[in-house]
Amino acid sequence: MNVRRAFRGRQTESKTDRIASYFSARPLDSISPKDIARELDMDLQLVTSLVNRLKKEGVVERIGRGKYRLRLKGFVDERSISAINRDMSILAGRIFGELDPRMRGTSTGDPFRELVGLYLALRKVGGEATASNLLKLCAYKRLEGRNVDLLVNTIYEVVNG
Repeated sequence: MNVRRAFRGRQTESKTDRIASYFSARPLDSISPKDIARELDMDLQLVTSLVNRLKKEGVVERIGRGKYRLRLKGFVDERSISAINRDMSILAGRIFGELDPRMRGTSTGDPFRELVGLYLALRKVGGEATASNLLKLCAYKRLEGRNVDLLVNTIYEVVNG
């Protein structure tokens, strides 16, 4: 007797892609496979093996026991992010005048967080389009067109969470 299962529908993206997009939606957070398994309703062993595969491919990095984070260093190095941050500060100063230091936030030592803080400050002063255009302009200059979309999309996802 041939019993058919009820059609559940097919996912359009693979489980690995779903896990990778979970990390890319939270690039600054440390995430455990247990959180991913709970959030995406997947088996913990499967999630752990897929996270290990992503780690071997260089997409994520291990930052502690059972904690992983999206690896941004492979795509854009910290010197480039610091240079983009500096260029955006100079350009914003020329356009809007000197920004209030409280709006930019404190120096955390993490160039990516500082860049996100500057982006938020520019968004408050000049709007979403102005902040995005300044970010793209400075990123194209420093990165010579490589990985600009990845950086812009990552910052946009962090800001709009």
